[in-house]
Amino acid sequence: MTARRSGPPGPLNLDLTDRRLLLELDRAPVAPLSEIAHALGVGERTVSRRFTRLREEGLLRVVGRVLPGVDGRDAVLTRTSTDPSAAPTLAARLARLPETRWVRLSRDGSELICATTRIEGENAVLRLLPRSPLVRRLDTFEILEEWPGGEAIAPAADRVLDDLDRAIIDALGRDGRMETRRIAREAGVDPSTISRRRAKLVEEGILFFEAEIHPAALSGTGDAFLWLSVLPGRIRKVGESLRALPECRFVAACTGRYPIVANLLTPSPEALVELVDTALADLGVTAVDLVRLGSARPAGNRPGP
Repeated sequence: MTARRSGPPGPLNLDLTDRRLLLELDRAPVAPLSEIAHALGVGERTVSRRFTRLREEGLLRVVGRVLPGVDGRDAVLTRTSTDPSAAPTLAARLARLPETRWVRLSRDGSELICATTRIEGENAVLRLLPRSPLVRRLDTFEILEEWPGGEAIAPAADRVLDDLDRAIIDALGRDGRMETRRIAREAGVDPSTISRRRAKLVEEGILFFEAEIHPAALSGTGDAFLWLSVLPGRIRKVGESLRALPECRFVAACTGRYPIVANLLTPSPEALVELVDTALADLGVTAVDLVRLGSARPAGNRPGP
């Protein structure tokens, strides 16, 4: 999540088709546009044109990601309570730090949730926040295990990435839908080599894809973070059950007061309540702390390490 701007350029002009397209891409970021067009019941040219416009306006970006633990990476979520008047300033400072993957504000502006990814060395976010006079309370959650979407498997602990793996990951981290030929030119290898290696990274559970959607484009939806208390013996069951939901954008096991953290996106706040009420029933969840996310001043937008 690297969209570090303060907002989209001017007022949004999104219709129902635009919003449905965003939600389809959120669920299937690298699906062929022809498949998305079929799902929406519109022409492929319409989808292509709208996809291009949403991307050019800074409302959408598809990126490739790797899971925590791969190639020495670790991931931490921070949850910061602050004064709503100070939140934009603090969010902007966090967004400028190289470790920051994204920052989101709660709808009332009193809370910031920030994800950082670090390969090695000190985490500047964890150094800044405890010293900031703007921080009222700080909770830190280390991501222990993430359940990615689809049929992804956990990558082997001893898997070592080589220079070509890293080149592919870097290219897809800039544009998850980048053409194979372009990646091949940048890496100086044959396109068929890129295709095989990319497929292997996905099959091994190392590489997955996300759609970054500007929070302003999600206004009116049920976009929320859930922190869950779970009975021992039920952590993986809860994580896997949530990840099977098309509305679940991210779910992981973490350290701290809540062993499960998740992000859900539903068409409306009412649908969010219904989903939480039904999806979490009888799973061993003992408490839910729900934070509805806002639409202003993001520094990236899709929760996940």
